[in-house]
Amino acid sequence: MNIKEIVESQNCEDNSVKLSVFLTADVLKEDMELLAIGRTLIYSEDFPLPYFKIITPEYTMRGALGTDRITIDFNSTDAEGCRKKILPLFE
Repeated sequence: MNIKEIVESQNCEDNSVKLSVFLTADVLKEDMELLAIGRTLIYSEDFPLPYFKIITPEYTMRGALGTDRITIDFNSTDAEGCRKKILPLFE
């Protein structure tokens, strides 16, 4: 998976960081499984687009297979630190 663009925003309630990661290709099941290694995975094929959520103590990652975007909600207000944690996951 290669990143095309990262769009940063903040949660209005607590100013925590939210990243929308746009990819150069759609997310495949294999990509989701790689991102979920060592993390809690919630996956449902019951929706028109299979939905996944990956949960860690630091962030929650959401997305759907067959789309080119993943949203990551952090438990931190340190945007630069959040980016540094996420970039290696997509290499």
